[in-house]
Amino acid sequence: MAQIASSSGRKSFRPARSLAPGTPAPLESASGFSTKPDPMARTQKVVAVLPAYNLEKGIAEIVRRTLPFVDHVGVTADASKDGTAAAARAAGATVPEPEMVRGKGYALIKGVEASRQFQPDIAIVTDSDCQHLPEEIPVLLKPFEEGPVDMVVGSRMLGTLRTSTINKFGNWGLKCISFA
Repeated sequence: MAQIASSSGRKSFRPARSLAPGTPAPLESASGFSTKPDPMARTQKVVAVLPAYNLEKGIAEIVRRTLPFVDHVGVTADASKDGTAAAARAAGATVPEPEMVRGKGYALIKGVEASRQFQPDIAIVTDSDCQHLPEEIPVLLKPFEEGPVDMVVGSRMLGTLRTSTINKFGNWGLKCISFA
């Protein structure tokens, strides 16, 4: 579910879909033709910030799947030892110059700072390893179209978690440890 917090302090929840690996994207028709929204119909400039580390094999796919929903994709691939940065650039993303590995938090800060050159109205931060579906971006953007909203946060835990049994067990165990 996506939690929506408005500038008035009102909070509401909307269901979000979760897909099992290999399930077709929700905005893909049965015939294989895309039914994705026209980015030109948006009135706000949207950028996606994707921190990535050693994701050469999958980053191009995630960039291509993200581009139809945003105006620009930025990938922070600091100190990746493979060709993550080159693969992201080839797929159409902007990649800031790499630095030493400082962790995901620093990669997020660097990605948001780099996105400022595009003067976005909205910045979407998402993972680069397909944990978050780019096809859900319209669900996150909808509250911005409906009225004054400061932030929209998606959660994999509020909807139906469709993942492997070992991952469910791991999530449950980590939740128990963190709240103990």
